Amino acid sequence: MVEIESGVKTEEVAFELRVDDEVYRSIASRCLDRVPAVLTLGRIAKLPRPVRSGVSGPEVRVLATNGGPVQVDLTVDLDDTAPIPAVATSLQKEVKTVIEDMTGVEVNRIDVTVRRLWTTSEFAAPPPIPSGKRSGESETEE
Repeated sequence: MVEIESGVKTEEVAFELRVDDEVYRSIASRCLDRVPAVLTLGRIAKLPRPVRSGVSGPEVRVLATNGGPVQVDLTVDLDDTAPIPAVATSLQKEVKTVIEDMTGVEVNRIDVTVRRLWTTSEFAAPPPIPSGKRSGESETEE
């Protein structure tokens, strides 16, 4: 119940707040950008075109019961130099804090799955094709 003052009289107005699962998913997805070791869609977009074609972004799944606690399942790719337990803990804390602060709904579980580790060399552009040769030509073809 919310009390609304109008003049001297105070009346109570009942209301129910519902937050769609997509909102929780969106909030959790934004939190991924705050952890540098996670390969997010924004970071993938900055990769050279041949590299980013084989890269998939993080997956965020949410299970929320009407008015009850929220469960979040994150699947991410990380930089291969990242300490996995520390990154997972950082993700859990960030997602829990932000969802609870923004929605007022308890987050009671956050699972993190690391799908793949990416090395810096995988982000490099492919070597340039020597001038005068087209892709697929061998040195002996004339």
